[in-house]
Amino acid sequence: TATAEAVVSGTGAWTATGIDISGLQNGSITLEAYSVDQAGNQSGTESTVIELDNIVPAAPVITGWSDDTGIADGTTSDTTITFTGTAEAGATVNVYLGGSIVATGTADGDGNWSATTGTLADGYSSFTARATDDAGNRSGSSDSYVVIIDTEAPGVPAITGYSQDTGAADDITSDSNLTLS
Repeated sequence: TATAEAVVSGTGAWTATGIDISGLQNGSITLEAYSVDQAGNQSGTESTVIELDNIVPAAPVITGWSDDTGIADGTTSDTTITFTGTAEAGATVNVYLGGSIVATGTADGDGNWSATTGTLADGYSSFTARATDDAGNRSGSSDSYVVIIDTEAPGVPAITGYSQDTGAADDITSDSNLTLS
């Protein structure tokens, strides 16, 4: 049980602050308010129910991403990445690059979420995720998830020779098995 008192203004407005509910258990809490006048007469009671949740959610897990345009090696030429993972059902999941949020998603009833970034720069990037539940409790960070973005095509190779030129260095051959260099 927690109690508080408030003074009613001339307009009938009142506010009770500093009510310490830290000793109460998580779950449904019934709040009640009633008035007592100077003669000791008590009004009826008004009540409402709130949910107390001060349990920090577990850190989300990044389970994958798309599009891995390479050979499933964590390298992509895609500059917008969709991350997928698991978290507490209903939690908002923020994906971070360094200290900045780059994507946000919401975990569904089964705890699955996805979040797509805006355009990201080329380079090695280490992403983490944090979940925030409906009560505002924020999880710790997920394990790092590394993605390398590389949108620059490699240079054009130069063919400096081939073998066997069966002629007299005239780029004519009858060899059906060539070696390029």
